[in-house]
Amino acid sequence: MYKEFAYIYDKLTFDIDYEKYSKVIKYELKKLNISPRSILELGIGSGNMTKYFYNPSVNYTGVDLSEDMLELCSGKFPNISLSKQDLSNLEIDENFDFIF
Repeated sequence: MYKEFAYIYDKLTFDIDYEKYSKVIKYELKKLNISPRSILELGIGSGNMTKYFYNPSVNYTGVDLSEDMLELCSGKFPNISLSKQDLSNLEIDENFDFIF
């Protein structure tokens, strides 16, 4: 379903203020005194939000249903773990400090 869509996804989302959303989330994490050492991003897509949270010293995992989106994301962030899964049947055997 997403094969053709994945290619143009980044161009279609140019007007979404991912940076603003990430600032709100980071503000809340700071208020709660949470400095995540492991992050699980659900519905990671092509990684548009990932760039605001990725840090090479953090264990970062992303999940998405679309293999094409995961391919785009892996090109941007080759050092994170990616998993092709349906979120309604999610199976993760790890604990994370922060999930979004």
